[in-house]
Amino acid sequence: LIAVRDLDLVHDDRWLEVLARLAAAPETRRALTEPAHVLLADGSRRAVLPYTAWWLREHAQMGGVPLGRMADPDAEPLVLRLLPAIPVPLDNAVSRALGLARTVADLTGEPDRLLDRLAEPSLHLSAADLAAVYRALVDADLEPESVTPPQRIRVPDGESSRVVPAADVVVVDGPHWLQLAGPVVLPGDADLSAVLDLPLASELSDPHPSSPGRLVEVPA
Repeated sequence: LIAVRDLDLVHDDRWLEVLARLAAAPETRRALTEPAHVLLADGSRRAVLPYTAWWLREHAQMGGVPLGRMADPDAEPLVLRLLPAIPVPLDNAVSRALGLARTVADLTGEPDRLLDRLAEPSLHLSAADLAAVYRALVDADLEPESVTPPQRIRVPDGESSRVVPAADVVVVDGPHWLQLAGPVVLPGDADLSAVLDLPLASELSDPHPSSPGRLVEVPA
């Protein structure tokens, strides 16, 4: 097991220098990029995230943001609108080891963190970008049990978006439900409803007439 010790002694304002050094020196680079292995009870070995890479993801911060919540400078434009980019050039291997997101699909690997980010009021995100993020969550084919139901949900608001309590949100699985779904709606389908643990408009609304009505003559 190769690991770098005493990283907890690094000052918060020196991580740019430290990360560059860790990525450059052969021994410390191995501590970042070469997987560790654990021996299981049945005698088999399993590769796991290197300890040093795990520690940096969880504890190193830049500007108060953990590395695990930052993006690679060469990430997709939508990712860079969601997450701050790390201000130091790193090659692909080190970037992956540190968990720096490059694609929206990378973000869906940790759905709770993604939903927490979406729920931050300081984030400014267009309705189109929000739809792309929710579509990526659905396409990731997540087990609903693996996602912690969020307490606050980002919903479209015209061309922009806003954050509201989850208890107020209904997933509208068709435009014909808009009149019945309530004041806060999120366009989507049953899959999005399951991932976010939100009710579907079609399950809440009764579309049937409440009376038999009456026949009225109309002009030809």
